[in-house]
Amino acid sequence: MSTSTLVIGGGVAGVSITRELAKKGVNVRLLERANQLCSGATWHAAGLVTRFAGSPKLKKLHVRSLQLLQQVHDRTEGGIGLHATAGSIRLVKLGDKDRTLEAKHHNEMAKLYDDPMFPTTLVTPTEIAALHPLVNTENLELGLRTIQDGDVDPTLLTNALAAEAKKAGATISLNTKVINIQVNQGSEKKFQVFAQVENGAENIILEADNVVNACGLWSQRISAMLGIEQSHPAFVIEHHYAVTEPIPLLTEMRARGERVPVLRDLAGSCYLRQEQDGILVGPYEALPLSAIHDEWQRSGPPETWAWELFPDALDRLDQVLMHAMDETMPALQEVGFASVVNGPTIWAPDSLPRCGRTQIPGYYDFNTLTYGIAHSLPLAEYLSGLMLSGEQSIDLTNECDPLRFGPWATDAFTKAKVQETYSMNNAPSYAYENRKAGREFAHGKNTALAQVLKTKGALTSFSQGVETALVYLDKNTEMNEAKFYQHDWAKIAIKEAEAVRSGVGLAAATGFSKFLITGPRARDLLLATTTNVVPKTAGACRLTYAIAPKSGSVVAEFTVSNLTGGALFSHQIFDKDPIFYVVGARDYAGHDAEWLRSRARALAICDQVSIIDKSEDIDILLLAGPQAEATLMSVVDKPNIISELNFLKFSLTPITVAGISGVTVARVSFTGEAGFELHLPASHSAHLFEALSKLPSVQLFGSHATNSLRLEKGFKVKGDLDYARFDEAGINPFIRKSWIPPTIMSEPTKKAALFQISMPNGFEWSVPSDCPVLNAHNEIIGYTTTSAYGTEAQATLAAGYLYTQKNWQHDLRLECFGEMCNLKVLDLPPAPVRGVLSKKKIQTPAVSLAGMSPTRRISQSVRSFSTSIHFDPTLPQESSPWLHEDYFRDTIRPVFEEASCFGAPMYTSPEIFKDERNEIFRKEWVCVGHVSDVAKPGDVLPFEICGHPLFAANHKGTIKAYHNVCRHRGARLVDRKQSGRAVVTCPYHRWGYALDGRLVGTPCWDDEVGGEGFETKKGDKQLPPNIRAKFDMSNILKFDKKDYGLFDCELDTWGGMLFARLTPGNVSLADHIGDLDIQFRHYPLDETYVARRSTLDNIQANWKILLENFSEYYHLPAVHPELCTVSGVAEHYRTQGSGKYLGFATAPLSNGGTFVDPDVAPPLPGIENTRNALAARHILIYPNVFMSFYPHHIMRCIVEPIDANTSREHFHVLAHPTLHERLGHEKAEELLDNFFAFHTKVNSEDMGICEAVQRGMHAQPYLGGRLSFRFEETIHRYQNMVVDSLVNKHNNVPPADTDFNAFDDLS
Repeated sequence: MSTSTLVIGGGVAGVSITRELAKKGVNVRLLERANQLCSGATWHAAGLVTRFAGSPKLKKLHVRSLQLLQQVHDRTEGGIGLHATAGSIRLVKLGDKDRTLEAKHHNEMAKLYDDPMFPTTLVTPTEIAALHPLVNTENLELGLRTIQDGDVDPTLLTNALAAEAKKAGATISLNTKVINIQVNQGSEKKFQVFAQVENGAENIILEADNVVNACGLWSQRISAMLGIEQSHPAFVIEHHYAVTEPIPLLTEMRARGERVPVLRDLAGSCYLRQEQDGILVGPYEALPLSAIHDEWQRSGPPETWAWELFPDALDRLDQVLMHAMDETMPALQEVGFASVVNGPTIWAPDSLPRCGRTQIPGYYDFNTLTYGIAHSLPLAEYLSGLMLSGEQSIDLTNECDPLRFGPWATDAFTKAKVQETYSMNNAPSYAYENRKAGREFAHGKNTALAQVLKTKGALTSFSQGVETALVYLDKNTEMNEAKFYQHDWAKIAIKEAEAVRSGVGLAAATGFSKFLITGPRARDLLLATTTNVVPKTAGACRLTYAIAPKSGSVVAEFTVSNLTGGALFSHQIFDKDPIFYVVGARDYAGHDAEWLRSRARALAICDQVSIIDKSEDIDILLLAGPQAEATLMSVVDKPNIISELNFLKFSLTPITVAGISGVTVARVSFTGEAGFELHLPASHSAHLFEALSKLPSVQLFGSHATNSLRLEKGFKVKGDLDYARFDEAGINPFIRKSWIPPTIMSEPTKKAALFQISMPNGFEWSVPSDCPVLNAHNEIIGYTTTSAYGTEAQATLAAGYLYTQKNWQHDLRLECFGEMCNLKVLDLPPAPVRGVLSKKKIQTPAVSLAGMSPTRRISQSVRSFSTSIHFDPTLPQESSPWLHEDYFRDTIRPVFEEASCFGAPMYTSPEIFKDERNEIFRKEWVCVGHVSDVAKPGDVLPFEICGHPLFAANHKGTIKAYHNVCRHRGARLVDRKQSGRAVVTCPYHRWGYALDGRLVGTPCWDDEVGGEGFETKKGDKQLPPNIRAKFDMSNILKFDKKDYGLFDCELDTWGGMLFARLTPGNVSLADHIGDLDIQFRHYPLDETYVARRSTLDNIQANWKILLENFSEYYHLPAVHPELCTVSGVAEHYRTQGSGKYLGFATAPLSNGGTFVDPDVAPPLPGIENTRNALAARHILIYPNVFMSFYPHHIMRCIVEPIDANTSREHFHVLAHPTLHERLGHEKAEELLDNFFAFHTKVNSEDMGICEAVQRGMHAQPYLGGRLSFRFEETIHRYQNMVVDSLVNKHNNVPPADTDFNAFDDLS
C-alpha cells in the first residue's frame, strides 16, 4: 500500500499535522497503536493555552495557536471546550524587583507580536482582585494579563481535528502499531513501514515518500528503528495536577456563565485554573530523579500503556500546594482534592519541541512537545510548510529543530538538564545566566581547551555542547549571573575590550561550526545557495549568506574559504576536487549542514558534493589588536607568511606557532580590530592557547568584550539577521553581481539598523532583544536584536530593525524594562574597522579617485552597518547584481536571434525598482509634460520625477526647471499649476524667488522692503528702526541673496514636450532623440495643444510592462480586434534610426468604421502631401513616453513609475488649433471626444492585459522568454536601453536598424 506521507502517532500532534497536510492536498495516513486517539499524554493534559511566552518566537506561536483554536472551536458543533474569555494572569510577588522588571519587558515585547485585538497588559492588585475574587492580593506587586486565552479540552480538540482531517481526505488507522521502518535507497518510495494491525492479527507493509514521527512518549522508539536515537535526547517524566472539590463562589459564577482567569503563581511555581466548580492546581516542583524514568529511555513506556497513570506522589508537592493555599488562594484551605493526576510527559533538555527535518531526507520529527496542546496547531502549520516548500515560515531553529542536539547531549546530560529545566520552569529567565546542570556530562565541558579556559579563570556559557568564555575572572572572584542589570562582569568586559583596542588580546573562538565542502560540484552548490562571490583563488575567503530560494529569507551566515590545493592541517593535503572551508554559527551546525545537503538534493548534485562537519575536529583561536601582528610574528617559524598575508586570506602553508605545528592562519577578525584567526586541530588548541596566554603583552578576552567591539563596527551575528529577507537584513555588500534574487511579491517591511541608546545607570549592558522602538507619536517603528555597551563609543549600542512604513526620523525612544530611553539611529557605526588594508603596496596616489586617501576610503566603505570584517575592499561596492553586465550577459544582451527578454525579478523586485529610479529616472531625459502647460510668461507647472518635486516656469518666454524646495527651510514652493506669476513665494516664511531662479525677497531678514516683484501681505512690515538692533542679522556670515537662488534642473523641449533630467549628463536631448527631428519634420508638433487629458492611477503593472506593451504589435489581434480594422498587423513596419527611441509605422491605414479612420478629419497641417496623411506613426522615447501620430491627431501617454508593481499614466490627446477652424467648434469637439473615447478603450484593453502579465510575473519560475523578430524586436532594443542605464552606460545611443527607412521622406 502506497501513500505520500505517513504520520505515526494519534495524539494532538499527530492529528494536527495530518489535518494540516490533508488540507494542503497531501495524501496522508495516520497510524495509531491504540484503539482510539489521544492515548499516551494527550488525554490527561491540563489543556492550558496562553498568549504569553518568554521569547518572541514562542510568542508568535502562542498568538497563532489561539487564532487557530478559536477557528476550530467556532467550526465544531458543540465546540472543543475552549475557555478563553477570562484570560490569564501571571502573578508577581510584592517587592520582587527582578520579577517586576521581567514582567515589564514581557509586556513591552508583547506589543510587537500580540494580536492587536487582544493586547497584553500590566494590572494592579486591585484589578486582579476584581478579575479573580479568590486571589489573595495582599502580597502582590502586579500581574501580567493576557486576554482571550485560558484552556481547552484536549480530547475534544483532538477529535475535532481528526474529523476535519478525514473530511479533507486523510486516512486514520487505529489499532495499527509500527514495528519497523526501512529506508529504501534509490527507490521511488523512500520508506517502507512495517506495522501490525489489531494486536498482530494482520501484518502490513506501507510505502511512503515521507514519514512524520509524532509518537510522543514513544517517539524515541521510532528514532531507534532508524538508528538515530542518539540525536533524540529526552526523558519521560511524571507531572502532577490536582483538582479540588467545588468552591461555592465558582459554582455561583459558573451558573452566571462567568469564569476566573488562569493564574500562574510564579513565586509558588504552579498554575491554577478553573475546572468545573473547582480549581486545578499544577505544580512544577523540585523534580526528584525518581520521577525521571530511565527504564523507558529509547523505548518509551511499555506496550500495555495507553491510558495509564503513575501513582500519586503528593508528598513531593507539599511545598507548592501549601504556598498555593496559604499565599495565593486561601479558599483552597476550605476544600479537599477531588482527584489527582500524575501522568507521563516527555521532555527534551530545554523543554522545547522537536519539530522539523532530520538527518534522514523525508523523515520528520513532530514530537517531544512539552506543551503539546498549545503548540500543536501552529507547529503543524510550520512543519507542513517546511515539508512542502522546504522552507521555514519563521526561524525556529533554536527552539524546535531536531538537529539542535548533537552527540554531546548524552543521557547523563539530558537527565540532569531535564531535572533542572522542569524544576526551574517558573524561575526568572536572566539573559546572561548560565545554568549549570548537566554540563559536566557534556563533551564540550571536558575538552582540553575547556579545561585550560577554566584554569585561566574563564566564566563560561554553554551551548551546543561547547563552553565559551564570557570574561576572565581573577582568582576567588564571586560572580552572580542571575541579574537583569548591574552585571558583576561589566567592568571586566570593558577592561578586556580596551586592552584589545590598545594592545593585543587572545580569545578562544569556540562558537563556530566548521564544514569542509568538496567534490566536483562543490562550487556549484555554493553558487546556487549563497549570495557572495565564491572564492576562486586558493586562500581567499568571503563572507556570504545562504538564502531561502522562495521566501528570500536569510537562512545562515558563512565565511567561505577556498583551500583547494592547500592544507588545513600539515598532514592532510586535499586532492584535485575543489575544497571549501565553511565557517558558520555553532548553534546552527546541525541545521546548516542538513540545509546545505537538502539544497544539494534539490539541485540533483548530492552525489557530487560531500559536506563534512569538522566542528569537533578544528578549533579557532583569535589574536586581535594593533599589536597582534607583531606578537604573532614573534612566535612563528615563518614570519614572512604573516607579513605577506593579505586581508581576507588564509595561509595555504601551515606554520608553527609557539611550538605548535599545523596551524593555518587567516588575516581576519570578528572584533573589527586588526587581527588573525588561528585554525588548528582541536587536539593541539589547548597547548597553543596556554603558550600564547603566557606572552607578557597578551590580554585574554571573552565574548562580552567581543560583542562590544563588533557592535561598534556594525558587525552582525546570526541573531541580528532574524530570518529577515535579503533585501531587509542589510547584507547588500555581500551580494555578487550575478546573483539572481528570489521573486518576491511584496515590498520590504523593515530595514536593518544600528541604534545608540541612553540607558539608565546600571542598565548599559541590559537591552534585551525585541524591545520596541517608538517615535514621538508612540507608534512602534522597530525593535532590537542584540546589544552591548560600546567601550569606545561609551554608549549602549543595539542592532535591530526599523519598519519601512513608519516615521522614524525624530524623537525616538526605546521601551526597555518599563523605561523610555532616548534612542538615535546611527548612519555609521561609531568606530572604524581597523586592519583591513591589503599588505600589497598601494600604487595609487595619496588621494584616490573618490577624493580621499585609500585608507579613508576603505574605512568609509566598511563602516556601514550592513558590512562585516569579512568585507573585501578590493571588490566593486555596487551592491545590486543587476547594476553589472554579468547579470544580463546571457539574456537580453546577446543579438536578437539569441536573446531572451527580462525575467520576473525585473518587474517585481523592489530592489531593482529602486535602482531603476536612481539609474534611469534620475539620470536620463524624462518626459514630464507639455509645453502648452507653460506656454505663457508667468506660467508655473509643478511635476515630479519618481517622487522628486520640481517645477517648470516660463520666465519672459524661456522655460526653466527648478527643484521645488525653498533654500531657507526646505518647504515645497509650488503645489498647483499657476499663471501670471512674477515671483514664486514660499508658503512657510514667504521667501520669494523670481522665475529666473534668483532669490529676491527675504522678509524680516535685512533692510530691504522686499525685492523685485515681491508683494507683502497687508500689514506685513519690516522691523521698526527702534528695535531693529535686536534682530541684527549681520552675524550671519556673508549672507547674500545671489548665493541662495533656486536649485535649477536641466530642462529641454522637443515636439511640444518638456523633458527634464535630474543628474547632468553627456547626452543632450538632441542626441537622445536622435533623428526624430528629421523624421517628424513635417508634423506641426510645436503648435499642438492638449485637447483631452486624463490620469490613470493605481495601474497594477510595472512601468516597463506598459511601455513594452506599446512597443510591440504581436498582441494586436488578441487584445485589440477593433484597432486591427484600422491598423492592420501586416501593415506594420519598424522605423528605427539612431536615438534613444523605438519606432514603427502602420501604412496604409484602413477605413474600418472606427473613430480614428484616416478619413474622419483632415490631416494635420504639413503632412497633407506625405505618406503620413494615410499612415500612423508610433514612437516610444526612452524611458517613459509613447505617442501614436494619426493623420489628424496625436495620442500621447507619459508613464510614471510608483513602485515595482504599480504605475500611473498621464494620457493625452493632442490636436492642432486649425481643427476647429476647418470643422467648426461643435464638430471639432465631437471629434476630439471620439478620439479620446477610442484611445481610452484601447488603453483600457491594454491595462487589463498588462495587469494580467504583472500577476503572471509573480510566478517564480518565469525567467524570461524568446522574442518574435517580426513583431518584438522593439522590445529587444528597449530592454537594452534599460540595461545601458542600469550598468552606467548612459552615453550609449542605439544605432539605426540596418534596414532603416525614415518612411516619410516621400512627399
